[in-house]
Amino acid sequence: MKKLFTIFFMALLVSAQAQFDDGAIAPDFTATDINGNVWNLYDLLDEGKTVVIDISATWCGPCWSYHESGALDDVYSLYGPDGTDEMMVFWFEGDASTNLDCIYDLPGCNSSTMGDWTDGVDYPIIDDDDIANLYEISYYPTIYHICANRFITNVPQSSAAEIYAMNDDCAVASGVNNASIVNYEGVEGEFCGAVNFEPLVQVQNLGTGNLTSATIELSINSIVEETYNWTGDLGTFGLVDITFASLSITENSTINVDITLVNGVADDDDSNNSINTDLSVATSTSDNVLTLEITTDNYPGETTWEVSNELGNVLYSGGPYSDVTTTLSESITLPSDGCYSFIIYDSYGDGLTDGGSGTFNIIDSQGNTVVAGTGDFGYQGNFAISIEGSVAMDDVGSIVNYSGEEGDICNEFTYSPVITVQNQGANNMTSAVIEVSNGTSIILTQNWSGEIASSSFEEIVLDEITISEPTILTFSLVEVNGVTVTDPSLSEVIAEFFQNSTESTTWSLELQTDAWAEELYWQITNSNGDVLFYGGNEDVGADGGGTGLADPGAPGAFASSELIELDFELPNSSDCYDFLLVDSYGDGMVDGGGGYLLITGENGETIIDNDYTNDNFEADHTLIVVNPPVSVDEFENITSFNIYPNPAKDKLNIRFDLQNAMDMKMEIFNVQGQSLFVLNEGAFTSGTHQMSIDISDFTKGVYYLKISNDTQNLTTRFIVID
Repeated sequence: MKKLFTIFFMALLVSAQAQFDDGAIAPDFTATDINGNVWNLYDLLDEGKTVVIDISATWCGPCWSYHESGALDDVYSLYGPDGTDEMMVFWFEGDASTNLDCIYDLPGCNSSTMGDWTDGVDYPIIDDDDIANLYEISYYPTIYHICANRFITNVPQSSAAEIYAMNDDCAVASGVNNASIVNYEGVEGEFCGAVNFEPLVQVQNLGTGNLTSATIELSINSIVEETYNWTGDLGTFGLVDITFASLSITENSTINVDITLVNGVADDDDSNNSINTDLSVATSTSDNVLTLEITTDNYPGETTWEVSNELGNVLYSGGPYSDVTTTLSESITLPSDGCYSFIIYDSYGDGLTDGGSGTFNIIDSQGNTVVAGTGDFGYQGNFAISIEGSVAMDDVGSIVNYSGEEGDICNEFTYSPVITVQNQGANNMTSAVIEVSNGTSIILTQNWSGEIASSSFEEIVLDEITISEPTILTFSLVEVNGVTVTDPSLSEVIAEFFQNSTESTTWSLELQTDAWAEELYWQITNSNGDVLFYGGNEDVGADGGGTGLADPGAPGAFASSELIELDFELPNSSDCYDFLLVDSYGDGMVDGGGGYLLITGENGETIIDNDYTNDNFEADHTLIVVNPPVSVDEFENITSFNIYPNPAKDKLNIRFDLQNAMDMKMEIFNVQGQSLFVLNEGAFTSGTHQMSIDISDFTKGVYYLKISNDTQNLTTRFIVID
């Protein structure tokens, strides 16, 4: 099951920033609702209330689904000002690209909206996009439960009863003299060599009396390093930052911070008086060439990562991914000695723990582990990479990304590829040589000049390349700053082009949906963009991938785990067709056992066979070239006719049957209609005729074979490839 409540959908990813962890302190805000009422968060918390905030966007389908459930309105009605008056609910429109009219579903809406968000709800609605940044949201909707002591808890799309039950986990004021350490800020986890920093802790008054003094000790490996005597005046749930003197850590250490006295006496509740963190020296390596291995969980689209240098510049990044429970490898080349940061993120906050034991490791070229991590890192895991004693890599680069055409093709086309080159060396990159090959020959060599600083990136637009047949293009960096790259294969990218072709115009479709079939829509279009056949949720449509639209009652929506079987007939002419499969949630058909698509031709030939059990997608296109056998109905006396293979490379075969003897002419034309040569002309006997044409000298492209006599003619197209 997806990470949802009932039928509601997980929120849409909107950024790579880290979501607040449970236990974080809620930032205060003052906001004005759409009715002009002004609200302050801390004022409400100081009254002992708990507060629920829903940060959504008017265009967000999952937000609308949860809104329509009425869960938050029930919380407000039962426990808000007109109920028990122990809770408050706020709904925020957090997207800066939408205006107030989108909330009301008015014609002046400058973006898009799911409906009138004010209809049927009583809780305050606030149009304030600053809240999304203040609360560091990663997706819409983000829902937080905030206790009176300012602690945040992330809320799944839960029922009113489940949200109310979260109040039981809120800390309550008890005892007169009761202080708590609620947060630590400073270095934690791994570090390189030595680290200097000033630790900070937040102390909260959980007593019923004011907190006027506290004694706090900081220890390293059980040895007291500093005693901090604080004085002030904090009311119940008040917070204060305590900053200690700078520390210098050079070895594996445990830092403990303890409250020893509260208002000059022992704490009435010492269960929350301590906090500790472990620091460890990162494993060092002299190897600059590293490999990151990530084993994804069931939601690879939540996972991203980055590697930064000591200046905070991001050198490498990856994700989100699409393959579930799959081990993926990423190459990382670091230019010189130094301390590098590796951060791995999960936008949902459950690390790599969903549906398996996801892991990640960074190893050097000798197989030594430099970073080892489990999947249990919540929203974010931070690690250090220590490079010591390496051989400086002065003139090194890599092609790290390709953008441009790839995948299914129909006809010949020309395009300009774009590659991204990273300077992985210590010197500035001022020149490079890039080669493009197709497996048998180099089809492009391009010299580039400019300036790329160390660890920086540059997009390079290459000269035009023509694709006329299935092929694999390899883009290689073969020279940097005049220095030959020893092994270009370590820094190359590929683009694969392939062609699905069939003679069949009678197709049988078999579509096995997953448990969330209402998210699906499919269609077949011809080369003119005309929709010939379609099925599934019409509200999702061709453009609904990732929008969250998924009403089971929508027109055409499939039932959960339904097997759809259809037969349809395409026009009896050559064309290129696009089969489009859309998932509105964006995770394909991976849930509830997964799904698949199978399309076969009239003779049982497999045309499309896509297993989506482990593939996430919003929109999946498959192009199919259809070259049906020539219809002989218009040519009396020819009972069957076929040419093969098509496309052809060196030889084209022709086979036909004549019911009776007759005179005919067979002729080859190019696309301009010019006759190239007469293949055969004269009397043909009755029966089967078969012949082969040597086309090895033909240039690649489209040609036509015409058979004619005085009263009839028949024309069919064939394609010549390299």
